[in-house]
Amino acid sequence: MNVTMEELDRFHDFAVSLVSGAEADVTWLQLFELWRLENPSVAEYEENVSAIQESLDAMEAGRMRPFSAFDAEFRNRHRELACSALGRGLVLIFQHHNRASGIWLGGKMK
Repeated sequence: MNVTMEELDRFHDFAVSLVSGAEADVTWLQLFELWRLENPSVAEYEENVSAIQESLDAMEAGRMRPFSAFDAEFRNRHRELACSALGRGLVLIFQHHNRASGIWLGGKMK
């Protein structure tokens, strides 16, 4: 597929807005990946729409269950990873051989 001048101009405007703004420390690869996420091809867009419709159909047909039910079952089955919120932060708690350890992922603690 050949690139049109219009597409090139849109990419240029997108890149300038990121590089001159808060995302000034962005690599070429990151810039391209962000562009692709925000500007999917027609095929990617149609695939996303189809997947969303399939999920909506499954939900309407009653083939879905609440996340809380899945989460409880997963935790009971695996007991390897638990997440807990502390104030506005998040800590991952790993349990291995009856010994727990945590990793602080950021945020403010109360």
